Amino acid sequence: SLVHFVSLLPFLEDWQAFIEGGNDVWCTSHKFLEVSAGDWEEHAILLSNYLSWLFRERSSVESYIVLGRGVPEGETVYTLLADSNAALRILFNASSGRGY
Repeated sequence: SLVHFVSLLPFLEDWQAFIEGGNDVWCTSHKFLEVSAGDWEEHAILLSNYLSWLFRERSSVESYIVLGRGVPEGETVYTLLADSNAALRILFNASSGRGY
């Protein structure tokens, strides 16, 4: 599944990936795949882009990026898949592949 594929990409914090140090960098999906590693934002954005493409023919299904605080992650970014026709909402931790 797409969620599993995205979660297989290595997790790497911005401070480990970029020389700038403490800056919070949001990479495009293309750059994320090129670097082959990223943190919460990159995983969530890539999953959201894949889900938007997958459900492009169904206007009732949308994907969102959700910013918040998680336990034990702290500040994190999740992907929300919402189907208004089915009253379905799934919140994904794209880095771990878990859906809630």
